[in-house]
Amino acid sequence: MKSYYTTIEGRQVHFLKLGSGAPIVLLHASPQSSSMMIPFMKILSQQYTVIAPDTPGYGDSERLRGKKKKVADYCQFLNKLFRKLGLSNPAIYGTATGAQLAIRYALLYPKEVSHIYLDNAAHFTEDQRRKILKSYFPDISPRYDGSHIITVWTMVRDLFMFFPWCDADRKNRLKIDFPSAGFLHKIALQYFKAGDGYADAYKAAFNHERARYLQRVKIPGTLFYWQGSILKKYTKQLADHDLPDNIEVHKIPKDSTKRYDRMSRHIFKTYLGNTEYILRKKMKEVPIRPQADIPEFIHELPILKQDENGAYLVDAWFFLRDRQLYNNPGDKSLSSIKNAQTNLDPNYLQQLLLQWMERT
Repeated sequence: MKSYYTTIEGRQVHFLKLGSGAPIVLLHASPQSSSMMIPFMKILSQQYTVIAPDTPGYGDSERLRGKKKKVADYCQFLNKLFRKLGLSNPAIYGTATGAQLAIRYALLYPKEVSHIYLDNAAHFTEDQRRKILKSYFPDISPRYDGSHIITVWTMVRDLFMFFPWCDADRKNRLKIDFPSAGFLHKIALQYFKAGDGYADAYKAAFNHERARYLQRVKIPGTLFYWQGSILKKYTKQLADHDLPDNIEVHKIPKDSTKRYDRMSRHIFKTYLGNTEYILRKKMKEVPIRPQADIPEFIHELPILKQDENGAYLVDAWFFLRDRQLYNNPGDKSLSSIKNAQTNLDPNYLQQLLLQWMERT
């Protein structure tokens, strides 16, 4: 597994690369990053060169310019990245937001992609979309009182209990296994890393979840209908539309441990590829988890003890606050107050928390 940075229009882009053979690009969900694709990359790399970029604004890729971003904006940026990398007619796999990017990419550049594989794709009615968008994307900007941590953890935790997460009604209860505290920690980490722009591509994708776009696709495509998806109901709404003959609906059993295996077997059969990909342009190779510019004391802190309620993150936040105010956070007496000027900017405290979380 190799990790690279390059620049497109002056914006830093990060991507992972693994394997050899014909190229396939994996596009992640929001607000996640290419790191979520690593298990799938390891399977697909048995036959392909697998490239997984961080969508602009997520992971270690810089955010796109402008306020109201559309799926097409991300696709145009990705097209410039693919051309810079010398990708010729790759297959594209996308999950959730990534699936909508794959659909729009196929519409914009039908001669530059050979096959699209759609996972966790959906169709929402206008009424469903309106109700979901009303409360789905709260502000998670860092706040000194730490309340943004509760907001993020509620979102992350309830994503696996209800869909939409913001409507805790019995009819929206999900019949899936609740994930481990470690898994929730990894997802929360990506929310914090994306920061106040976490909804950029996420919201754009929600507004793109319309069957009519997939119906216009002319190239070969596969719609994976995973029975364990939190979007199962809405994937069915998409699959029930009159899709063109070039789009195959492929059912994936509920068992999450076999999900990647079942999808990869289908991809191996349907995407042969006729050109082995070689990364010809020199890119800046970097560690998969860069550790630059981290204050020394962060390395000295204990590993965070995760829990499924997120209380450990609230404790960590107030510890970091106190450390900026007192020489010894465990001693809040008058004699322990720091005389030197300290940085209590919530954005700075959030960076410290993020760096601490990444050590876990």
